[in-house]
Order: sequence, then structure tokens, then C-alpha cells
Amino acid sequence: MRILRFDLTAYGPFTGRSLDFSGTTPGLHLIHGPNEAGKSSALRGLRAWLYGFPERTADDFLHPYAQLLLGGELEGADGSRLTFQRRKRRKDDLLDEEGRPLDPGRLAAMLQNIHPAVFDSLHGINHERLIQGGEEILDQEGELGQALFAAGAGLDSLRALQNALTEEAESLYKPRGQKQAINQALTEHEDIRRRIKEHSISAPAFRDLEERLEGSLRELNVLESQRGEVEAQKRRWERLQQALPQLALRRGLQQRLAELADVPTLPADFSSRRRELEGRLRAALVLRDEGSRQLQELQQHLAALVLPRPLLERAPRIDDLAQRLGSHLKAQADRGKILGLRSGDRGEAESLFQQLRPDLTLDQAGELRFLLSRRRSIEELVARHVALTQGSRQAGQHLRRLRQEQHESRQQLAALGPAEELSPWRAAMTLARQGGDIDAVLSRLETQEQQERNRWTIDLTGLGIWCGDPTQALLLPLPLVETLRQAAQLHQELERRRQTLLERRNETGEALSRLAVELTELCAVGSVPDEEELLRTRRDRDHGWALLTRQWLGQEDVTAEGRRYDPVLPLHQAFATRVTAADELGDRLRREADRVQRAARLQGEQGRLEAELRELQHQEDSRLREQALWKQGWRATWVATGIVPLGPDEMLAWLSEFRELRQRAEDLGRLAQEIRRCREERHRLRQQLTAALAPFGQTTVPLGEQLAPLLLWAGDELQRRETTEQDRRRLAERLRDLQRRHQELTDEEHLREEETAVWQQHWLEQTGPLAGARSLAPAEAGDALDLLQKCLNKLDLVKGHERRIEGIDRDAQALEHDTAELAAELLPEQPFRGCESLIPILFKQLVEARQAETRRQELQRSAGALAKRLREGELTTGVLLAELAELCRLAGCDRTEELDAIEQRHAELQELRRRLEECETALLKNTGGQGIDALETLMAAVEVDRLPELIARHEQEITADLAPRARLLAETVGRLQQELTQMRAQQGAAGLAAEAAVLEATLLQRGRRWLQLRAAAAILTREIERYRLEHQGPLLRLASDYFRRLTRDAYHGLMADEDEGGRPVLTGLRGDVTTARQVTVGHMSTGTRDQLYLALRLAALTHRQESAEAMPLIIDDILVNFDDERSLATLEVLADLARQTQVILFTHHRRLWQQAEGLGDQADAHIRLHDLAAP
Repeated sequence: MRILRFDLTAYGPFTGRSLDFSGTTPGLHLIHGPNEAGKSSALRGLRAWLYGFPERTADDFLHPYAQLLLGGELEGADGSRLTFQRRKRRKDDLLDEEGRPLDPGRLAAMLQNIHPAVFDSLHGINHERLIQGGEEILDQEGELGQALFAAGAGLDSLRALQNALTEEAESLYKPRGQKQAINQALTEHEDIRRRIKEHSISAPAFRDLEERLEGSLRELNVLESQRGEVEAQKRRWERLQQALPQLALRRGLQQRLAELADVPTLPADFSSRRRELEGRLRAALVLRDEGSRQLQELQQHLAALVLPRPLLERAPRIDDLAQRLGSHLKAQADRGKILGLRSGDRGEAESLFQQLRPDLTLDQAGELRFLLSRRRSIEELVARHVALTQGSRQAGQHLRRLRQEQHESRQQLAALGPAEELSPWRAAMTLARQGGDIDAVLSRLETQEQQERNRWTIDLTGLGIWCGDPTQALLLPLPLVETLRQAAQLHQELERRRQTLLERRNETGEALSRLAVELTELCAVGSVPDEEELLRTRRDRDHGWALLTRQWLGQEDVTAEGRRYDPVLPLHQAFATRVTAADELGDRLRREADRVQRAARLQGEQGRLEAELRELQHQEDSRLREQALWKQGWRATWVATGIVPLGPDEMLAWLSEFRELRQRAEDLGRLAQEIRRCREERHRLRQQLTAALAPFGQTTVPLGEQLAPLLLWAGDELQRRETTEQDRRRLAERLRDLQRRHQELTDEEHLREEETAVWQQHWLEQTGPLAGARSLAPAEAGDALDLLQKCLNKLDLVKGHERRIEGIDRDAQALEHDTAELAAELLPEQPFRGCESLIPILFKQLVEARQAETRRQELQRSAGALAKRLREGELTTGVLLAELAELCRLAGCDRTEELDAIEQRHAELQELRRRLEECETALLKNTGGQGIDALETLMAAVEVDRLPELIARHEQEITADLAPRARLLAETVGRLQQELTQMRAQQGAAGLAAEAAVLEATLLQRGRRWLQLRAAAAILTREIERYRLEHQGPLLRLASDYFRRLTRDAYHGLMADEDEGGRPVLTGLRGDVTTARQVTVGHMSTGTRDQLYLALRLAALTHRQESAEAMPLIIDDILVNFDDERSLATLEVLADLARQTQVILFTHHRRLWQQAEGLGDQADAHIRLHDLAAP
């Protein structure tokens, strides 16, 4: 699939912009845009067009959300096309060409149903992901499987993903961990299960206690309600008693207010307004008198002023004459200097012209001015003459040197002999080198195999329990790890139960000891009465009463029974003693209820703990039987191996290490197979190379089984012959070049002679008038033109001096005429004495007249302003009098003198109202929210003198009856609540069970997460290895070629190797084919690692296209850190890839544009340029 057209109709900074990606091949499309040109917006728009707009976008700054529109056309591998548009909508955002909703399935099929995230990973790469990919290869230490898998899946942080899976799994659970989440939850769950067994109470006792508490609370509520009603009535009498003085004051104030009812209501600011108006009126009258006096003085000053009107009327003419007089005086002083300059410049011009053309007069010099316009043409002719002269001289030297070089090159070419075709030799060398340094690999593998076998034997000996060789280790019938884990879990469970039972027995024993101490301390201060003792005492008392009844009423003889009842005291005294004892015991039960309850609780707890100890002993016997059965099964698990097992934990660790030894035994087998394969491959390569060298007459080759000496000898011989061929081609090419240059120089000499004749004709046409009858050499032309220029410049200065003198004389005559005319108008009786003496006198008189006029205008402005203020003062006075009249109207009087007395009565009225408001406010505080009228009604309904008696009666009822009863009930409720709280504190089994259920749910969730993480890590590791085994060969060949081209042959390619731990790793081959050496990724530069990651990504993309339809590769500024050479190499690689896969490269950098333009000029390049900044 490829993109034929992408339309940025309304998106970001674009309006109606379209990018054409069509062509005969997919092509490399370089989209360039400087900063702020919209390159990033175009990249975001391309993804939004294919997969939809994000929920929030920053590209709506020009077009609002509703108007955002992207479009374009896609073409599938089968030639089918899809044209569609996309808008920023939640529904029906995909549209066809006519704006109708389009089935998203059609676009998904065109995109091969690739998820957006997968598309970004497999078919997109930017600068950040390139850098991260290079760093990831370094972090992996070049591990081959991870590098290939990361490139194939488009991942740039595979190691981080693996570490994250491992770290999260270990943070949840470790077999011997304590701080992990699952380990802590298991410990907490076991503790809760233990505590559940410890907490239980008697349900009937709990319900009886709750019923007693509810009854006491109901009785207490009834009593509190009665007490509240009595206290409320008492408070009402107290409020009335407190309010009596205020009620009397209220009545007095209301009476005085009725007497002042005829006082008019004045505004709050009445007094201040009156004082303000009176003050302003007095000030206005004072200002009026002062203003009248000042106006009269100003009018007197105006009458005394006298102005020269004729002089003021001609003021502009006098100013003009004064200004012209200054210029006239300066011009007269300059006239003499100008006359001298004119004479000197004319003499210099005549001298210069005589040097140039002595046959002409100075007046004819102007006729030669046209020659100055030919200066550029004459200078070009001079330069052309110099070039023709130098070219002719240099051409002769070049021709002699070329003939000598042709002779020497023919001699060298003849000495080299006939040409040879070395491509079969080079092909054979390339095939032989594809296996890398197979001798070193084989030697390393053999050494490694021996070292690994020795280490295997040493590690097995150190592990102990079993001995044998690697083959026997592979055949040993070991039990499954899951079997050992189950046995270990069962053993741990039995051990945990043993520890739990031991702890519970210790805790129960300690609890019994504490109960015994508490019972001893409780009985140390006196015996604790109980219900049974009270029943026994009452039965003894009732028995004595029965004997007395039989004796007194039945007249029976109960002497013998009386002695048995009490051997010492008479029957009636003994009965009285029993009655007293029963009553005292009942009183003690009530007084010492806490001690009685505590003793009963301690005795009950003692019985429960003794029963729990018996149950724990039974559980320990059962555990011992299970322990014996486990040991028997554990030994049976290892019978087939002949191993006498240790404990489960030790055997699990042993089995884990032994399984590693078995894996290493398998690795030893594979290593031996690899050694055999390498030996066969080396023999095959040696035979192929020897057979390929035979046609060249190379029958004597280095002996032995190693391939490296043969390669080294063949490479040296090939390099010698290639050097000879290169010299032959170089000499032939040089001869052809020398012949071509010889012909070119000959042709140039003929052209130069023709140009010299044409130049001579042009020279005479251009310089004839300047030289006159004599001949002018090219070297003299510049000096002659300069001489003419200087002469004409001097003549121009002479004409300028003459015009200046004429102007000065003309201005002087005009000034004299204008001054005489003005003098005749202003001073007709005086004779005219010249402008230089008359103009200063007129100007001085004009200045004095202007000062007088200015004074007159100032006096008139002051008088007008003062008159205006007087008129405004009259208006202000009228307004103030009207406002005072309005105040009198409000106060109800005719004269302003009466206002003071009215204001005093009004102030008294306001004070009375304020005091009445304060009094009523104080009364409202004592009404209890019922209002003052309710107090008045209550006062009318009761005798005021009886209020103390009523209050005292209610106080007595509260303190003597209701409060003591409430206090006793409150104490009973508090005691019952305390007992209930104690019982609830013991009744925690339900809460603990809920906690256990929550923990079990959490354990289930975390356990599933732990299993998911472990499974994901295992699957990822397995898939990485599977991917390496399946794709290592083709991916490594493709990546090797890409890496060589990207690094400009600084690296010959890539090679799979093994590190010290035997892991397959990726290394680079530094240098050319003959001198290549391995370089690990850790020793590569940062930029080279970035190019290695890019080579792997391109190889994976190329390999994927062999089995799937090609998709566009979208690249964003990945060449930021590449130098010019490697940037150009990358563009060449991408252009080659673009023959089959469409590549879209976004960049900010103009240098890439220039390099792409250079590549685009080649006939086979598939590069197209798009400039976002272009209109």
C-alpha cells in the first residue's frame, strides 16, 4: 500500500494545501519545512488522516474543531484505490469524496487491519526513537536475539520492558521474601485467622445487656423531658423578673415621645447643611465685593494704553526685511571670496585640458564630455586586451607540457602488459570471507568446549549429592519442580502449623497466668460476692423463717432443727443474723457490681483458655502424624534417582542449580555439533577458493587445514593484481584526457586570434576622439579619461561660482527696493538712508509695539474672567438663598433665625427614639424569642410580687427530685454502655472475617497479576529466542549490507559472535574485507550505534516485505546527528529502499534538501521533494 495524495484542506497552519506522492514507483518523498512552516503539524495530520483525530489537538489555532478537514488517496498492492476525507468528529468522521459517511472497514482493509500503535512501531521512526534504539543496544551489550527482536517489532526499549516485568513481579512475591505485597498479605491473613478463633461471646448475655440499656435510656429520656419542661417554665419567670425595670422605662419613653409628636421630621444632615449654606453665603458676598473693586482697576489700566497701529499692521513685512538683512550681510562678505575661487578654478581647467588636447581651446572641452560615458566600455576593452595577451602566452606553455605528458603515459602503459578479468577471483574471496574468521571461531569454540566441560565437572562436584558425566545428567529421571514445590509448600505448611500451635500454646499459657494473677489480686482486698452465694444465703434465711413460722404459728417443737440451724445462737437471733447477712450480701452485689462482673468474666475466660489448651494439644498430635506421612512421601520422590534427599528448600535449590547444569550439558552437546559444522564449513571454503584460483595459474597455495593463511595469501596476490589493473585504467584514461585537452587548447588559440582582430577595431572606435591625431595605448586610456574628468569638473565649478555672484547681486537690489518702499509708507517725512541703517530702527519699534499689544490683551482677558466670576457669584448667592428657604420650609418656619430651636427639639426626639430602641433590644434578649408583647401579656397574667416564690419552687423540684433521679439513671446507662463496649470489643470475629475476605480477594488479584507478569516475561524471552533462530540468517545479511552502506564502508558488515558467557552477541566488522576486525557495540560511537539500530530496522522492514504487503515508512528528522557523508549515505539507502516501499521523510534541515536534490539529478533515483514553505 502507498499514499498517492495527502490533502491538508483545513488543518494547523494549512489551508487548501495538497502533497502529491504519486509516481511510477513508491519513491522517497522528502518533506522540508523550516521552523513554524508546519512540518510537525503535517506529520500529526498524516497520522490523524489514517487513524483518526485525537480527543484533544493543538492544531485548531487557525481552523476550529468543526472545520478541521484532511483528505487524500491510497493505493493497494493490487492497484485498488481509496479516496476519503476525515473530519474532527466523534461519529461519522470518515467521509468519501462527496462528503458521505464511509465504511471504516474499507480503510482498515487498505491498512491491513494494523493497529495504530503497531503502525507507529513498525512503520514509523523519529530522532528520539533512533537514539533510544542505539542506547538500548548498548544496554543489551549487543545481545543478538534482543537486538533482532527489538528491530523486528519496532521496539526501542525492550530491555526496559523486560526489567519492568521482572521488577514488578519481584515487588509482588518472592519465595523467601518478607516485604513483598503478597508475602505481607499472607502473613497478615494468617494473623487474622488466628485472631478470629480468639473472639467470641455469649449471644443471650449480649441481647439481655442491650435490652437493659434500651430500657434505661427510655426512662432517662422521659425524665429529661420532664426536667426540661420545669426548667423552661422557671426560665420564663426569671426572664420576666429581669425585664420588669426595662418595661417600666419603655412606658416612660413612649409617653415623652407622644408629647413631642408635633416636632417635624428633619433629614439626618439638616444641621450640617444649614451651617454649610450659611458659611458659603457669607463667603460669596465677600468675593463679590472684592471682584468689583479689581474690575474697576483693570478698566483704568486699559484706558491708559496707546498702540502704534500702522506699525503693527506692517509687522510681517518688517520681520521679512529683518531676516533678509542678515542673509544680505553674509552674502556681501562671501562675494569677494567667490570671485577669487572662480579665477583659480578656470586656470586649473585650462592647464589640464592643454595636457590632454593641446590642439583644442578650453571652450571646446565641453564637446568631449560624451567620452566619459564610454569609460566602462573602454575599461572592458583594456581588461579584454590583458586577458587575450595572458591567454595566448599560457596556451603555448600548456601545449608544450601536454605533449611531454602524453609521451610519458604511453611508455608507462606499454610496460604494464595485457589486462586481466579478476571478478571471479574477487567473488571467490567474498564467498570465503562470508564465514568470517572461521579459524579463530573454531579455535575459540574448541577452547570454550574444553573450558565449559571442565567447569561443568567442577560445578557438579561442588554441588554434591550426585555424580556422573553430562550424558548421564541428561538421562537422570529428576522429579518435577512443581512436585518439589508442592512438597515444599506442604512442609512449610506443617512447619507453619507447628510454629503457630507453639505460639498459641505459649500465648494461652501466658493468658492463664495473667488471669490467675488478676483473680488473686481481686480476692486479696476481700472475697468477691456472687449470685450463687447470695442464693445460698437467702435459702438459709428462708429456712430459718420457716422454722420460726412452725414454732410461732404451728406451736411445733423445732429445738433440734434450731440447733442444727445454728448451734450457738437462739433461733430468732440466728434468723436475724441470716437476714442481715442476706441484705448485706445483696447490697454488696449492687455496690461491687464491677468487681462481681470482672470476677465472673475472669473465671469464664479461665475456663475457655483451659479448653483451648486441650484443643491445641489435639491439633499438635494430628500435625505429628501428617509430618510422618510427609517424610515417607518425600523419600519416595527421590528413590528413582538414587539420591538421599535433604530438606525441600535445599533440594529445590539443588534441583534449580542441577537443571542449570543439565542445560549447560545440552549446550555442550550443541557446542560440539557447532565445532563439527565449522570444521566442515572451513574445509568446503578452502576447496572452493583453491579451485577458483587454479585458472589464474596459482597452483601453489599455502598448505594446512586453516583458511586464514590461504585467504591472506590470496588477498595479497589479488590486491597486487588489482593495483596493476587500476594503474592500467588510470593511464588509459589519462591519455584520453591529455588528447582531449590538447585539442581544446588548439581550438582556443584560433578563437583568441579572431578575438584580437575584433578588439583592435572596437578600440579605435571608442578612443579616437580622446587621442586625436596620435595613437592611444590601452595602459594610457585610464589616465586620459581621469584628466578629462578633472578638467570638466573644474569648468563646472567655474560656472557655479558665476551663478552664485549673480544671485547675490540680485538679492541686494530687491532688498534695497523693498526697504525704500516701506520707509515711504511709515516715515514719509524722513530721507531714505539705506536698508542697513533703517531696518534695525523699524524692527526695534515693532518689538516695543508688540509688547504693548500683549499687555493690552492680558488686561482684557483678566477683566473678562473677573466679570464672569462676578456673574457666577451672583448666581451662587441666589442658589444659596433658595436652599436656605427650602430648609425653613422643611422645619415649618418662616425665618432662618428659628431653625436653631427647632433643631434642638428634633435632636431630643431622636435621642428618645434611640433610647426606646435600646430598651426594646434589651427586652428582646429576655423574651426567649416570643417578643415584647408576650412579656407584657405574661406580666399582666401574674402577680409580680410572687415571682421569687414561683422561681424557688421550680428550683427545688429540679434539684431535689428530677436531677438526682437523672444522675442515677445516667450512671446506670454509662455502666451498661461500658459493659456493652467491652463485650463488643470481644465480638470482633465478624469484622476480622470481613478483613480476611478482603485480604483473600487482594491476594487473588495480586496472585493473578504475578502469574501474568511471570508468564509475560517467559513468553517474551522464548519469543526473542525463537525470533533469533528463525530470522537470524536473513536479517543479519540484510542488516550487514545496510550497515556497510550507512557507514560509508567504515564497517564492512555485521557478524554473530559469542561473549564470555556464551551468549550470542552482535559485533561490527571494522575496516575492509581483508583487514576487518570485530568491534563490540560497547566500543562503537553513539552515532554508529544509532546507524546500527537503523540498519536493523531497515533490514526487518525489507525482510517483512517478502511475506507481507509493503506499507509506507514514515521518518521524522532522524539525520540530526549524522555528518554530511553519512546523511548522504542514508538518503541513498532510503532511495534504494523506495523502489519497493514508499518512504516519507520529514525534516527541518535545508542541507538534506540540497543533498536530496543532488541525488534526484541521477537517472535511477526515486526522490521527490516537497517544500511546505512554498506557496
